[in-house]
Order: sequence, then C-alpha cells, then structure tokens
Amino acid sequence: MHMSFISHRIHPKPFRLADRSLVSIFVGLFLLTLPMAIVYGFLTFPAVKVFAVLAGFALLLLAAFSPQFTFYVVVVYLVVHQEAETTPGSIFAYLEKMNRPGIPSLLEALIVLLAAAFFVSCLLQIKEYRYPRSKVFLLCFVAVLMASIVVGLYNGNDPTWFKEDLKRFTLPVLFFVAAANLVDDSRKIRLVMALVFLAATAKTYLAIFYYLAGLGFPYGDSKVVFLESGDQIFVVTTIIAGISLMIEGMSRLRKSVFFVVALLPMIYALVFSYRRNALWGTVLSLGLVLLLSPWRQKVRMLRYVWFAVAGVLVMLSLSRIDSEAPAGRFVTERMASVADATQSSNVAHLAEWVVTMDAIRGEPVLGMGLGAVHGLVPGFESLNTHTVHNAFLMLWMKLGIGGLLLLCYCLIGYVRLGIREARARRDMLQIGLFATCAQWLVAMMVGPSWWYYRETCFMALVAAVVIGLGRQKAVSQVQEGGAVLSPMER
Repeated sequence: MHMSFISHRIHPKPFRLADRSLVSIFVGLFLLTLPMAIVYGFLTFPAVKVFAVLAGFALLLLAAFSPQFTFYVVVVYLVVHQEAETTPGSIFAYLEKMNRPGIPSLLEALIVLLAAAFFVSCLLQIKEYRYPRSKVFLLCFVAVLMASIVVGLYNGNDPTWFKEDLKRFTLPVLFFVAAANLVDDSRKIRLVMALVFLAATAKTYLAIFYYLAGLGFPYGDSKVVFLESGDQIFVVTTIIAGISLMIEGMSRLRKSVFFVVALLPMIYALVFSYRRNALWGTVLSLGLVLLLSPWRQKVRMLRYVWFAVAGVLVMLSLSRIDSEAPAGRFVTERMASVADATQSSNVAHLAEWVVTMDAIRGEPVLGMGLGAVHGLVPGFESLNTHTVHNAFLMLWMKLGIGGLLLLCYCLIGYVRLGIREARARRDMLQIGLFATCAQWLVAMMVGPSWWYYRETCFMALVAAVVIGLGRQKAVSQVQEGGAVLSPMER
C-alpha cells in the first residue's frame, strides 16, 4: 500500500514568485474584508458569539505558525480527556462536567484546530510542509463521505445523529493526516511517545487512587479503574510499547524501575477494569510482538511476560471484587465468557448484528447515510439504535460498501506495511506499536469504535507514529548508504 498521502520534507518545494503573489492577494483581501465582517457580526449576532469566532480565528492563525506545538497539545489532551460519567468527587468528574450538550468538546475543537492549522500552514507556506503529493486517499474518503451525506439528507435521517456521525467519522481522518505529516523525524516521535507515556501514567495513577478510594467508574454492580474504550486502548498500547522497549535494551536497574513504576500500575488498571476486549487484545498483541521479534528478543519477552503474569496473579489473589467473589475468578470468567453463547452481552450483540444486517440489505451499496439508525433489537430494546457493536457493520450501515472497502484496504495495507517493517528493520518500539492493531481489531469487532472518537483518534496517532518510524529509518538508510526510497516511504 502506498502511504503517499504523507508529505515529503527531505527537499522542500521552493516558494515561487507566483505563490507569493497569490498569498499577497489573499492577505490583502482578508485585511480589506475583516473590518467589514467584524462590524457586520456585531450588528447581526450576539457579542459573545462574535468574540468567540474572533478568538477561534486568532487561535487558528497562531496554530498555523506552530502546528507542531498544537499537535503536542492535542496529543496530551487526547489521553487526558474524559467523557464517561464517574463517581462524584474525583477529578475525572470535573473533566466530564466540562462537556456540554450541543457544544463541541475541547478535544473536538483542538483536533479541528490542528487539522485547519496544518492545511493553512501548507497553503500559506508558513512552514516547509507541503500538501500531500497524492490525494487519492483523501479524495476517496471525501467522495464516500459526500455520498453518505446526500443519502442521509435524502432519507431524512435524524439531524442530531447526522451531525454526530459527521463529526465522529471525520475527526480520526483529519487527525491522522495531520499527525502523519507532523511526526516526521525521530526526535518528534520520541517526544510524542514521551508525552503519551507521561500523560497516561499520570492519569492511571489518579484512576487507581480513586478506584481504591471507592470513587472508580461505575460498571454494573461494581466499580472499575477505567470505563471508556479510549482509556482502555492507551493502557494496552502503553503496556505493549513498554514491554517492547524493555526487550530492546535497558540496564537492569532501569528495567526494574520502569517495570515497577510504570508497567505494573498499567497492568493493574487493565486487570481491574474487567473489560474482555482489552484483556484479549493485550494477549493477542503480545502474541504478535512475540511472532515478529528476533529470536533473542523472543526469549527476553517471555521472561518479562512471566514476571507480568506473576504480578497479575498476586494482584488477583489479594483482591476481591466484592465481599464474596475473588477478583481472580471474576476476571477468568469474564475472559472465558467470549465463548459462551448464552452470555447476555454476546446474545445482545449477535441480535444487534442481525437487525443491522436486515437494515443494510435495503441499502447495501450506498448505505443508509449519516444519521442512520437500525431497528430495535428484540429482547434488548435499551440498546442504542444509532450505533452498532461492530465497527465494520456500523461503517457499512452509514457510509455504504465504499466506506467499508476503503477501511479494509487501509487496514490490509497497514498490516502489510507493519509486517514488512518488522522483518526488515527489527525496531522493537515500532513492532510493539504495530502489534496493538490486534487490540484494534478486537475492539472494532465488538464495539462501536466510531462513536468513541478518542479510541479511533488514538489508533490514528499510533498508525502515524509507526509509519513515521519506518520512514525515518528509510531516510537514514538513504543518507548513509545511498539507497532508494520506495513509493511508500516517499
């Protein structure tokens, strides 16, 4: 798969005289119309809205001059952001209260700001970034999205779900395109991963503290460390990436400190969130790391995994989910329940898939459009009708067969890229991050991943970092040995 929608910065495009003229005309027209637009705004709209628009525009210009800094801010807030309701009294409850109905969350605004800043920076040649050389990926997505918009409007779908679908399908794509172009050298990649790791560790420590204090996230009749799938995916990613870094090479003291201070709390948060998809996703991701690692690293990894398993067993033996049930038995039953055809969640999901397929059969090519809903699920009428606990079916229902095929094409290309990079370069961090795609597939098979845009945006960030690591290695080989970049690496 040719990842050619990533801009190329080895030889920046010169800023021609014609480009300067166009920019001068653009700036002149802007300076001429801005005062008139401000006066018209104050005469027509409330002053608060006008000030909000002006503030947003000023932020956009500032971000366009420094899209890299804006990207780092978005990455940190992507981890910190909170949407799920939690027990009052914790800092997460205050973060959740920042979200207001009908008003975009701060994370949504930051992602849109980042994407706009990147494209404005390209347009005005503020930085050395350029537009992607090939727009095939974006054009295909835009075509599919426009078709689903037309179909949704034609079918008269609910306006509320229409706007939510438009936002949740678009944000991950915008974030990926910006991230893939901004994370373009090893220093930036290391900084991004450091920010993710520090933010994730800090949030995990807080979540564990509140969980032990009885202020965890409500989950059925009990409480858990984390509830949101977005939190689950960064915990799994941090664990897999951390183990991969330990395999690649650290001093014995650093490994011990890193494992106790960072990985054990993450493992604790993973186990005591009791989420089947996260637990199985971790197991499958570790298996993929083991499969792709060189032989010496396989031996090291097995050693660390045994330490982790021993730590988990100690945690489970000393903990109880309530006054009667041991936590170990509960977690074991949760993981084994994926094969239980009578388990309530499994029955509900299968019934929902059947109802969704019945709805798709009426519109198998174009789908039902943005804002589409499926029928009520017999016996499980409380299930949301605007989402599907299968990201592939949800995408097919709303964006049609074109959206489903585009997603499958990108996933297959990403898997091929990751396997090829793992075999060629043996970079354990890259292998570890790529291996988390096993967790993605598990999450997408059993959850409405598109609705949880933190989850899909974090997937986009990891994919951009994996591609960036591969491209950086290729550029280093060109500089050292005169090798030729492949179309993907260009």
